Amino acid sequence: MPKLSDEVKAKRKTKILDAAFVVFSAQGYTSTTIDHIAFESGVSKGGIYTYYASKEEIFLEIAALRFKKRSQLFSVIKQEHLNQNGIINYTHLIRDYLKSVLNSLSEPEVLNTAKFSFEFWSIVTRDPALKQLANARYNDFYSDLTLQIEEGIHAGFFKKNINLEAIAYILLSTLDGMMHTHVIMGIPLPASAIDHYIEAIMAILFV
Repeated sequence: MPKLSDEVKAKRKTKILDAAFVVFSAQGYTSTTIDHIAFESGVSKGGIYTYYASKEEIFLEIAALRFKKRSQLFSVIKQEHLNQNGIINYTHLIRDYLKSVLNSLSEPEVLNTAKFSFEFWSIVTRDPALKQLANARYNDFYSDLTLQIEEGIHAGFFKKNINLEAIAYILLSTLDGMMHTHVIMGIPLPASAIDHYIEAIMAILFV
């Protein structure tokens, strides 16, 4: 049997992960089997086990990739707001970050990502080792967020006496709350609610 190139292996792993993401998002972790992933991906069970020992391993790799993608959002928006002098308007940065996260909930892939994320958090609460991993992911988001606000303070865009711990907790928990209401409960997120939410957050940063 010919040896597969690294490129072919990478493409096959991506195919498996993409298919598993669809299945996990639609059926949930508990109801999903390797057979479901094999059917969706077109890769045999044996082929899947060549790369992954279990559906848990697949699930965790998807989680890591999705968390990484979300954590890179600030970097992407930062590049968009760099002016010719290399200065960032942090007011626009935070506004656009919040708008991007909430407005994107209407996109099918983002809806699936949100469903997957809530499934992930429900799973990890039953496993101490996974919960420790999940907390590390949360801390990464927390650090990214507080760094942007801290930089905004130093650049003179936000007030100096902001409680970074409090504002980061408020932002992360309320964003997840709105996502849950929209994605899991199926109650649409009105554009007016997004606008009011952003203004409320900016008021905390400015007052």
